[in-house]
Amino acid sequence: MSRGIAPNTLVAPRVRGSSLRHAYDLALAGALGALFGLYLYVELVHAEELWVRDALAGAAIGGTIGFFLNASGPFRDGAWLKLGRAATWGTLAGAAGGAADWCSVNS
Repeated sequence: MSRGIAPNTLVAPRVRGSSLRHAYDLALAGALGALFGLYLYVELVHAEELWVRDALAGAAIGGTIGFFLNASGPFRDGAWLKLGRAATWGTLAGAAGGAADWCSVNS
């Protein structure tokens, strides 16, 4: 028999408080990003064509979710340069992914 875990023992996954706190912070940041993105979509997007409206909706909602998710950690740590870099990449990636997803789903 191998020297690993005995077949009759159960290994319980370890949950640490910091990982639960991190999950809570990301969930809160994502919810705030979605709420802010939905507000931007309702107030700023007034396009007549369906695919343009969907692309702008995906970009607004995805971009703000990406911004809030990537900016939450550096903001909490006070790392301002890292915040700018992470928030920029998060916004661009979220906006591109959101626009592509909304256009493909609603086509």
